[in-house]
Amino acid sequence: MVKRMSLVMVIFAVFLLSSAGIIRCDATEIHDRVESFFKQVNDGKVSEAVDFIYSDNPWMNRAADAIQNIKTQMLNLDQIVGKYCTHKKLIEKVVAERFIYISYFVAYERQPLRFEFEFYKPKDKWMIYSFSFDDKIDVEVEESARLSSVL
Repeated sequence: MVKRMSLVMVIFAVFLLSSAGIIRCDATEIHDRVESFFKQVNDGKVSEAVDFIYSDNPWMNRAADAIQNIKTQMLNLDQIVGKYCTHKKLIEKVVAERFIYISYFVAYERQPLRFEFEFYKPKDKWMIYSFSFDDKIDVEVEESARLSSVL
């Protein structure tokens, strides 16, 4: 009986480790994609960075106006918040091994921004589902600090 339980535990552990490896591999692919995006932003290739991040989603052809709007907003960031400085991942959440949300703290000369990426895997390939950015990171940090001080 003990041998059988040990065998079941070993099989279960192997299954968990192999599943985690698949998610980690997928996440690595996504992280590489996001890092390439930020490298292009750093190099001043903002329009190309936006095109790149959306290039893996064929459905985005129907949202050309929305993508152009994001490009315009990002191109105006230099005038509003200064030059891009650096970025740091804040949080990553995987849902059902098919959806990944990643939030980044992005430092600009004048103030920080929050960049949010969502990736979706309907079948066997990850694609960008959503990309957005805003300047509300300070509000989120303040609310989080208040909640953690109560708990």
